[in-house]
Amino acid sequence: MSSLFSGAYFQMHLAIFIWGFTGVLGKLIQLNETPLVWYRIMIASLFMWLFFYKTKVQKVAKKDLFNLSLQGVILALHWLAFYGAIKYANVSITLCCMASSAFFASLLEPIYFRRKLNGIEILLGTVVIFGIFQIFYSPVNQELINEYSLGIILGIIAAFLSAWVTVLSKKYSSQYNGYTLTFYQIFTGFIIFSFFVPFHMYENGIQAWLPTFTDWIYLLIMGIVCTVIACSLALNSLQHLSSYTVTLNINLEPVYGIILAFLIFKENEHFNYRFYIGAAIIITALMLHALYISQQKIQKIDQEKRAI
Repeated sequence: MSSLFSGAYFQMHLAIFIWGFTGVLGKLIQLNETPLVWYRIMIASLFMWLFFYKTKVQKVAKKDLFNLSLQGVILALHWLAFYGAIKYANVSITLCCMASSAFFASLLEPIYFRRKLNGIEILLGTVVIFGIFQIFYSPVNQELINEYSLGIILGIIAAFLSAWVTVLSKKYSSQYNGYTLTFYQIFTGFIIFSFFVPFHMYENGIQAWLPTFTDWIYLLIMGIVCTVIACSLALNSLQHLSSYTVTLNINLEPVYGIILAFLIFKENEHFNYRFYIGAAIIITALMLHALYISQQKIQKIDQEKRAI
C-alpha cells in the first residue's frame, strides 16, 4: 500500500485536485468558452516561456514536433468542449460526463501501444460508467437532462479528447519531462488556436473578448496553477504510471469539482441520493484499480527475484 503514496501517485493526485477547481473557475469567468480557452493557453504559454523554457524545457527532436503539436490541438479542443459544456449545462453535470474518460482510455491505449485489451481495465471502466449513470439521473428535476443535453454531449466529447491526449502523451513521457510536454502542447495549441481568433471576433464582436478585472484574476489562476503546474505534475507522473491509471484516477476530478460546486453554487439542491451512490461507486473503482496495480508490481518484483 505504501506504493500508493509514492512520488508519482502524489503528483498525479495533486494535479487532479488542482484540476477540480477548473470547472468552478470556468463557471465564475464571464467570458464564453472560446476566449476563455484562448486566454488560458496564452497565459500558460507566456508563463512557461518566461520561467521554465531555459531551465526546465528540453530540446525536442524535429520528428516529434508534429505529434506534440497534434496533442496541443487536441488539448485545446478538449478545453473548448469542457468549458462549453459548463456554459451550456453546469459544473456538476459536465464533471460527471468527464468521468467517462477512463472507459475511452481502456480502448485507446491498447490501439496505440499494440497490446491486448485488459479485461480488468475495461471492467473497472464499465463500473465507472455505471457510477456516472447513477449521477446522471440524480437530478431531482428530470427536465434538467433535456435542458442540459448540449452540455452533456460536449462533456462526453471533452472526456474522449482528454483520454486521447493522455494516451498520446504517454508515448513521449519516457523521452521528455512534464515541463517539456506541457510547453509544446500548450504553445503549439495557442499558435494554432490563435488563427481562428479573428474569425470569432468578427462574428461575436471584440466586446465578447474583454475580460473584467475579476476575470483576469481567475484566468491567471487557471493559466498558471491549473494549467502549467497541474499539467506538468500529471505528465511527470506518466513516466511511472500508465495512461489508463492516470485517466482512471482523473475520475476523482469530478468528485472534487462537484463538491466545490455544491459549496459555491449550491448545485446539490438539484440532486438526490443517487449522486452519492454514483460517487461512491467511482471512488471504489479507483481504489480497486490502485490495489490491482500494487499487486502487479509485487508480483513483478517477486518474479525478478526468482529470476536472479
